[in-house]
Amino acid sequence: MSAARWRIRLAVALIVAVIAGVVGWSAPAGAAAIIGQWPSIAATIDCATLQSGYYHSMRVTATVPGLPAATQFDAKLFNRSSTMLGASTPITTDAQGKVTIDLTVSGNVVSGDSYNATLWSGSTLVARQIVTANTCASGVTPTGTLSADDVCPSRYLGTYGSIENSAYHLHGTLTGFVPGETYTLRAHYAAGSPSATADQGGAVAFDLVMNGPLVWASIGIDTTSQTQDVGYASWTLAHPCPQMKTSFPARPTESDVNDDGRTDLLAIDLSGRLLYYQNGSAQNAGGLPFTTGRTIGSGWGPQFGIRMESAADLTGDGYSELVAIRSDGALVAYYNNINSNPGRLPYSSGTTIGSGWQSFIGFTLGDVNGDGYADLIAERADHTYWLYTNHYPGNPGHLPFTSGVRMASPGYENVYGLAAVDLNSDGYADLWSYVGWMTPNLLPAGNTQPYGDFVSVVGNSGTLGGITMRTPQAGWAVGHYLNGELAAGVLVADPDGDGTLVYYDDPSGTGGTQPKVIGSGWTSIRQIIS
Repeated sequence: MSAARWRIRLAVALIVAVIAGVVGWSAPAGAAAIIGQWPSIAATIDCATLQSGYYHSMRVTATVPGLPAATQFDAKLFNRSSTMLGASTPITTDAQGKVTIDLTVSGNVVSGDSYNATLWSGSTLVARQIVTANTCASGVTPTGTLSADDVCPSRYLGTYGSIENSAYHLHGTLTGFVPGETYTLRAHYAAGSPSATADQGGAVAFDLVMNGPLVWASIGIDTTSQTQDVGYASWTLAHPCPQMKTSFPARPTESDVNDDGRTDLLAIDLSGRLLYYQNGSAQNAGGLPFTTGRTIGSGWGPQFGIRMESAADLTGDGYSELVAIRSDGALVAYYNNINSNPGRLPYSSGTTIGSGWQSFIGFTLGDVNGDGYADLIAERADHTYWLYTNHYPGNPGHLPFTSGVRMASPGYENVYGLAAVDLNSDGYADLWSYVGWMTPNLLPAGNTQPYGDFVSVVGNSGTLGGITMRTPQAGWAVGHYLNGELAAGVLVADPDGDGTLVYYDDPSGTGGTQPKVIGSGWTSIRQIIS
């Protein structure tokens, strides 16, 4: 129990005593009203009695005036957990109604902790006072340096090229502790509070893996006998891992319809029109990426048998394709022929590139392995995830996808699905969940699997930098939408039915983000495509 809660409990006891007087309760003959301020009191621990994590002897001295003369009371001492230390000690007031307490108690006592000294008449509390024990020297001067190494498969390249990690291994031995005493290490992102017992030479060895994106930190070391840290240790994170790719790609492989290096936006309206919003952030007023959309197709949406869509570069030529799953289970690719089609329409007829996709409830396109060709990640109805690597250059007929490989998928499923996009601009698609979680691509760190567990990006689930993500009535998309920005952002269409287009900048950053309205009139949109 914390000291604050303990004091609250004492205050409640005092209130109860006052109420008792109001309703007619009375103390036994010779008892007095509760006295809560004593002129003198001290609790002195015998610092030589440290054993098995606690001190075992403490002397309490006090004077309490204002009591009935020549009356016997019982002195009792309680710790934070309301456990009585030692035995109840009879004690009698003098002719002036003052009692002098001088008793030594045995039990588990803690240096610098608070205790409740009380006087009782039978079962009635007569006087009480909180006393803080003296502080014993910890008896330790820890020396030594701990080492912290990246867990290589958990590294990833952060925004703008900084090497970050989601786990690291802390290990090493510190000396100067009390032999046989157990010490606890407290550190950021540590799983629990690992402890170790000092050996006969006073050495404590630590060896643990901690989660968190730290490159430098300090730890506190404490023990049950102390209310304050008995030592500190620090480390600098080492990187004994394969070198990571740090060169940014010339362009993203996401939805760049016209190959100008900026992510465009595709959308389907309520009537089934396919709309193309060209990114004009380089020349538009205020750097806004989108103004008006252009109709480039019709017959899209569930009423026309198209269940879901995603866009990215399947062919490695810099122009993004549009891929759809139809209600009949066909996987259809609309290859980008913007430079040859009449009127520079990017997509005309679709090409069936797969069948039997009825069992999938969602999919996304992104360059998972960094080869410049968008791969496909799909979710089945049983919430298993499957990776289909793009083999467009080598497959017969340039068929991009053949067989898929099941992925580990801890906690991937959520109501708004996933987007595979290069959040940190290292050339490999990360996985982003709309509610504020991501799993970075671990292939650049030498891992054999691209993704691990989801980690909170900024703030708690459902928030970015403390800003609650608004409801995507017309969907959401992730991409490099603003001119000159290496980091990706999140678009939310028609949040809360207000018709706006909202942008969240750099969701994978650590500085927080603020939503920005970059458009209006999106109530007619059924779905934006990521």
